[in-house]
Amino acid sequence: MFIMRIISGTARGTRLKTPKGLVTRPTLDRVREALFSKIGGLLPDASVLDLFAGSGALGIEALSRGAAKATFVEVSKEALAVIRDNLEKTKLKERANVVPSAVDPFLKNERGTFDVIFADPPYLREETGEDWATRLLEKTTLPQRLKEGGVFVLETQADYRMHLPAHWELLDERAYGKTRLWYLVPANR
Repeated sequence: MFIMRIISGTARGTRLKTPKGLVTRPTLDRVREALFSKIGGLLPDASVLDLFAGSGALGIEALSRGAAKATFVEVSKEALAVIRDNLEKTKLKERANVVPSAVDPFLKNERGTFDVIFADPPYLREETGEDWATRLLEKTTLPQRLKEGGVFVLETQADYRMHLPAHWELLDERAYGKTRLWYLVPANR
């Protein structure tokens, strides 16, 4: 059984549930630790968006470390229930907004902006052969959701080959075993 916990902040050590029976890959503690070490300065009073939220671990970790609010976008009913349970368990639900939606319609309709956006899309390719990470990067609405000075953190397989659209600029990327984190900002800002 996989055990996941909050690493730091007000909910430090709290064990989180993960959705059962779904093809989810909870972000490992060491990967989350590296991610939050890199972006920690952005978190105090930040607004965070967690796309393909799964268990909600990334957004909850951000809340625990001082983010003012987090929006969790997830389409799976089971995962939504897990996110709500994890927010209750960590006592962070009052600063959270859980949105039952697929990512595409959410980004099309959302007008708010965020300091940090996390996305851990499915690694599996769609029937068209398109992968979710590339599809997400191509969306011109996504960089519009970032506040000035904000960062988009994309989690992919370590061997993912990124073809960066012109509306993104790569700040950094790091591999951790089978996982790679990409840190991006809107181009021309």
